[in-house]
Amino acid sequence: MKIRMILILFFVLLSIVAFSEDRIIELEVRGNEKTKDFVVAQLIGYREGMVLDIEQLYIGKRALEDSGLFQDVYISVIPVGKDYRLVVEVVEATSIYPYVGPFMAIGIGDRNLFGLGIDAYLGLRFFRLGDEKLWDFLPIPQLFWGGPVAGIRIPRLFGSQIDLSVQGYLFREVPWYSVADFTELNRVTLSSVYRFETSAILLRLLYESGSTEFADDDSSEAMSTEGVLGPDEFNNLMIGVGYSYGDATNYERLRRNLYGNTFIDLGYVWDLPEGSGALYSRIFAEIGYYHRIIAQIYLLSETSVAVTPFGTPPLTQRFFPGRDVWDDLSFVPRHYIEETLHVGIPLTGGFGLAMTMDQAVFIPKLYLKGIIGDRSAVDDRIVIGAAIGLGLRWNTPLGISLEPQIYLRERAQYFKFNIEF
Repeated sequence: MKIRMILILFFVLLSIVAFSEDRIIELEVRGNEKTKDFVVAQLIGYREGMVLDIEQLYIGKRALEDSGLFQDVYISVIPVGKDYRLVVEVVEATSIYPYVGPFMAIGIGDRNLFGLGIDAYLGLRFFRLGDEKLWDFLPIPQLFWGGPVAGIRIPRLFGSQIDLSVQGYLFREVPWYSVADFTELNRVTLSSVYRFETSAILLRLLYESGSTEFADDDSSEAMSTEGVLGPDEFNNLMIGVGYSYGDATNYERLRRNLYGNTFIDLGYVWDLPEGSGALYSRIFAEIGYYHRIIAQIYLLSETSVAVTPFGTPPLTQRFFPGRDVWDDLSFVPRHYIEETLHVGIPLTGGFGLAMTMDQAVFIPKLYLKGIIGDRSAVDDRIVIGAAIGLGLRWNTPLGISLEPQIYLRERAQYFKFNIEF
């Protein structure tokens, strides 16, 4: 009898302790005209009966702010008896945006499709910089049909910390080369990101197929031997895992910051002309370090390291480090190390020193670049390159940043123009 009474008292005490915690039993969302309530709940991490944790609520608030769906977010907790109601007030942002994707794809996107918090976009590649150059360094634009780029991204899938994205390409030629003989390249990428604090684990699955056609078989064989074009036809399946750390998007707000990412990929290529398949691997890492020298004058170091332990990846998966800058090196390496130093001076519209990065209108930059690696997949000859670049970033009132750059290289100067939205 005594044992039974002790067990009853124990379970009563356990129940009191378990249910005495402050809990959130209701969620009220205000100000959302398009976004569904459950999307807000997923982003902030709300679950009915969850324990009240102010730190976790502010982490969820930051997720709402970083989603791009809202201009402003305000959270409050209101007592309801012995429990609480979580009130989230939002001001929705415009969800339609101009999409500027990889390889000069231009289109339109909606980051809140049907109010579901899904980022969907579609772009077309109809513009490229040709081989012909004005004044021997300024590339002349060309119009062409390069195919569509489309994808979707679902943040905080089912209220978890996982971001899921799917992206597809359909190209008429290889974007990395101006080679008309590359007749087809299709690619689908499925990736997921699990975020925690300022780090993330990335998983990726990629499938692609491509083909080339040559009037002269000898030229095809020669180009493949040089490690430039790869096989005439191929299918490629690649899986990879990666890890990123640090704040790569807001590093300017800190006096110093270390950030970067690394990826390990394993792939298999089949349907080669010989009828056989082949395994290959890749290891790639990017390391960045930002340091504010005086006021907002900064030094930014970016280091890239690439290694191919075994096998030969197809053309589309080989390393092409800054190929525009290192084009005169005939550089298609298996292994390389590239270092770039940026020195920037943020200036206001009146060309005075900006007190914060947000006030910067003009940022003149100095680029110092160096690289060392092997020449190609079949040539172990060591190649060393160096370049000096000058750039001027203009943060326009329209929210678009323009930056012309000119690089002094071994053979001839190189001009580059960047646009960011």
